[in-house]
Amino acid sequence: MKAKPPRFGKRTLHKLHQPHPMAFLAQKGSFFLATLSLLAFVAGTMVGKAGWYQFWASVLGAQENILYTGFVTPIDRVPDYACWGKYGGDIADHTFRQVPQDCLAKLPAYDSHGHQDESANYSVGYNGSYSDGDDFTGSHPGVDIRVPTGTPVRTIAAGVVERVGDDSGFGRFIVVKHPNVPDPNAPSKTTTLHSVYAHLSSSLVEEGDILITGQLIGYSGKSGLVTGAHLHFQVDRDEAPWHPYWPFTASEASAQKLNMWTAVNAGLGSDRVKEYTVHPMLLVQSDFKAMPVTVAQSSSQKRLTFAERAAARRVAANAKPTIVAVASVSSSSAAGTPVAPSVSVIGRSIVVSRIDTLPGSEQKEVVAVEFTHDGQFTGRNWETLRVCLLDADGQRVTTPSSTMRDVVLRTSFGESEFRPGVLKAADFKDGCAAVNMLPRGRRTVIVLAQPYGSLSKPMAYSEN
Repeated sequence: MKAKPPRFGKRTLHKLHQPHPMAFLAQKGSFFLATLSLLAFVAGTMVGKAGWYQFWASVLGAQENILYTGFVTPIDRVPDYACWGKYGGDIADHTFRQVPQDCLAKLPAYDSHGHQDESANYSVGYNGSYSDGDDFTGSHPGVDIRVPTGTPVRTIAAGVVERVGDDSGFGRFIVVKHPNVPDPNAPSKTTTLHSVYAHLSSSLVEEGDILITGQLIGYSGKSGLVTGAHLHFQVDRDEAPWHPYWPFTASEASAQKLNMWTAVNAGLGSDRVKEYTVHPMLLVQSDFKAMPVTVAQSSSQKRLTFAERAAARRVAANAKPTIVAVASVSSSSAAGTPVAPSVSVIGRSIVVSRIDTLPGSEQKEVVAVEFTHDGQFTGRNWETLRVCLLDADGQRVTTPSSTMRDVVLRTSFGESEFRPGVLKAADFKDGCAAVNMLPRGRRTVIVLAQPYGSLSKPMAYSEN
């Protein structure tokens, strides 16, 4: 019998498990879950740092939609050095936190003279020199405010953090861009300014942060090229070639055999200071009013964007939301039907169209100020200065409009003390107000009314 060939069988050692037909969905789901987790982490970080408004403002590019709400000083409270000295306080050895509460006071109004006094709050003036500290005696582009290390520093107006840096000259510094602010040379127009805060001990903001007026941004110190603790505060014009601006380069100073200190004392670049910067303290003390914003009247209110609704929720969370811009409208439409006031939220600001001007009303816009005085002073007694409001036709305004800006009195030439130094609408009776002024020295005095730019006739010194 013929032998049969051997037979081979097969057997699976490891069973092959095929994936389920729907398994790919689980893999895609893991990918999507990871992607969403990453986005949630990024968004959470941004929101946690800046809040919903700043997050959506950065996403939607709303950083330039910033409304001017007025200026504040870069520092709120400063030590009364005489009071602090009684406790043994010393700006060279102690910090702001070591100043007793009863020795803190509001930052005094800026005085362009007497900066070298050890009790003075301003050590170097605008376009001044380090030798005497007075205004317009050198080329210092800002104002040095004498404060101990750790003094809270705040932004002077709403804006966007443009630069946060540290160099050998300015030390730690912050530059804030302020769009849509009144032009100091023409307050009825808007411009862009850049505020600078230098020689800080620390900063609390980063580039791109959106700030509200008076927001804490850092603490003063003595970083950079300094002789003691202070805040260097300056305001650059938008046309300045860089920010923070300095009026001369090291090579320009070296070419005239000057260092930084002696170049400022010699006034190197003082014309550039006038061209590219503004007097920072006079700016924040001018109290320019918010520019009127017209709100369109219609039967249906404009639908708010997501960012605006987020801003509205942010404002509503505050106990006392601030109305920062008011636009007056007629009490009736062209058809004679009453028009109700409306409220809109723009950025962080509440804009209200207010009905306060009736057709034929006597309210008028104040565009200038007229001074009346006897033309001379003796320097021994207080003089009386009469201040009257004028409209565009040069006529006296007896009932100013609600948008009237305060009248801030300064001297354009000479020196004088004013009481009061700021006149509000309520101070004027039949369009005029009386001010007491005490000229100092024997120089002729010319009074300037800001922000209107009106000048008085000269008041000359008389021996009689």
